[in-house]
Amino acid sequence: MGKITAKFDIKSVIIGFLGAALLITSLSFNSSAPEDTGKFQVTSGEGGIIILDTQTGDYIMDSKVNYVGKMQWIKGDFKESYKEGINKTKK
Repeated sequence: MGKITAKFDIKSVIIGFLGAALLITSLSFNSSAPEDTGKFQVTSGEGGIIILDTQTGDYIMDSKVNYVGKMQWIKGDFKESYKEGINKTKK
């Protein structure tokens, strides 16, 4: 059997590494992600579940009034609810 020897040309190695880096970099960017990623926050506790839209301030919460197999949800606006809370505490 013959002996296989390899000669590396430094320019070819550099071009190969740069090409691989460019390929990996171009594949790692994902431009198809929706713009509203991370838009909602959900919390739950003894008082129920609240889902808040962090961009608009709208929320829905579980009313704790359950009918057979159905949850009742209450819609609201955080900014308006916050104003009402301030008005009630200033009395």
